[in-house]
Amino acid sequence: MSNELVPFSTDAFTTHDLVTTDEELNALDVVKSKSRFLPRLVLAASSSDLVKNQKCMPGQWVIPNGDDCTVLGNEVDILPIAVRNKAIDFSDRKNIITSYDKDSAEYARIKEMKKQAGWGLSFLVLERSTGELYELFFGNASGREESPNLKPFLGRADRPPRVANIKSKLVEGREFSWHVPVITKCSEPITKGPDMGTLVEEKQKFLNPKTDEVEVEEGTSTRAR
Repeated sequence: MSNELVPFSTDAFTTHDLVTTDEELNALDVVKSKSRFLPRLVLAASSSDLVKNQKCMPGQWVIPNGDDCTVLGNEVDILPIAVRNKAIDFSDRKNIITSYDKDSAEYARIKEMKKQAGWGLSFLVLERSTGELYELFFGNASGREESPNLKPFLGRADRPPRVANIKSKLVEGREFSWHVPVITKCSEPITKGPDMGTLVEEKQKFLNPKTDEVEVEEGTSTRAR
């Protein structure tokens, strides 16, 4: 058996179960359960524990890992693989509640929460520099406003997914400032990533999360089960 690595390419996406159909975009995920743990790609906010503990700067894209993180910079290139709805109530860090059914009472309840909650589109993405898969969750107001701009980059039956660049932009308000994501096109292909079989498997897991796992929230050091 050869151990030679096969170059990563999006050309094969349309011949595998990696396209995003109109039905998926219209209905998205309708499973209500606790979420499967998946590393997350996060835009660091000034109010986050990671920033307060000087692990990163506001506006940087990071991969949280308990009380620490990997800093990727002020912009990242990603390839979106799949998308689902998500609402999460983390008011009790020991009993995090997650719903993926946008028509459920639980989802609606979380949407009404003013603090310690988030809801919106959640994407499975491949990040360029690491060549790894992450969840990118647009769970706050600025994220929900920008997230529809990532949907056109998803793979379809007639074409593979396209690479997007996401920058962070500082918005100056009257009383305070905050960073928001900004999605644009990227012409350079991503050449590092999992094989097609792994991508298909991870997409299915993403759209059908297990019921016995809860994701790790930023700034926490243990994984809830």
